[in-house]
Amino acid sequence: MSWGTAMGRSHILQGLAILAGMGLYVYQLMQLPPPFETGEPGPSLYPWLIAVLLCACGLLLIRKGLRGAADENGPAPGGEFAGMARSLLAVAVTAGYLWLFSVAGFWLSSVLYASAIAVLFDSAKRRTVRAAMACLLIGIAITAVVYLLFTLLLGVRLPALRLP
Repeated sequence: MSWGTAMGRSHILQGLAILAGMGLYVYQLMQLPPPFETGEPGPSLYPWLIAVLLCACGLLLIRKGLRGAADENGPAPGGEFAGMARSLLAVAVTAGYLWLFSVAGFWLSSVLYASAIAVLFDSAKRRTVRAAMACLLIGIAITAVVYLLFTLLLGVRLPALRLP
């Protein structure tokens, strides 16, 4: 077990932070109707898929930390816990996405969420208008693909923006 190494501790703490955040996220997900309430996939399936994926990532980070696998990119810039801060921010953005999803519908919330995650994990850490536009285009593309998968393949009508 590599609890003694800085990288091992960082991976374990990041994984635990993601799992803790996902606990809160799943608690919020319980406010949405069940994904298969009518016997077919519903609009809440996408947020549940995100929850399962992020929980799996948290578990993989813990496993990596326990096994002592070296990070091929080396330590995160800014210290051993810089990656943990980014993971916690991703959890917060994901929780915000769930809230926005219930208020603003699929399109707006998903474009903002996917774009924010792309900015957060931009490996080159470019802070230019061009990089921001690229992250926005990534958000739009991911949202469009998910929308097509759910509406065309699964026949699920995703929530739209609700105006007062």
